[in-house]
Amino acid sequence: MDKQLQEFLETDVKAFNVKGSGGAYLSMVKAGSGTSIRLSKEATKKLKNPTQLSIGFKDAYLVICNASGLDVDAYKGNFKDGQTKIYNTNLVDAVIKEFNLDFSGKTSISFGTGYYKQQGRTVLYVKLA
Repeated sequence: MDKQLQEFLETDVKAFNVKGSGGAYLSMVKAGSGTSIRLSKEATKKLKNPTQLSIGFKDAYLVICNASGLDVDAYKGNFKDGQTKIYNTNLVDAVIKEFNLDFSGKTSISFGTGYYKQQGRTVLYVKLA
């Protein structure tokens, strides 16, 4: 019986793949009351409480790092209560377009698949596609 259950779970059930203490690395919000990208508390801590963030993409991943002290284009983040939020409608719209995200019937989407990589400083890769 256990073997049948295991086979069922492995072949017929799509498991949830979540990381981090809050279940996600980041959330995107697109609502009439505001538009933002919100890093989880864990991601904010790993990126050393950033207030300047480099945000781009590579393949299916949104790539984010603390841009403080770097000579790169950066977005202003608001650090409060252990979390960083970036309020920038144009940025959110560009990410939605790049990754073809569907906000039909919802105002936020959380993303829990990704990883951290050391590249001189910690860089967060979050899978969006």
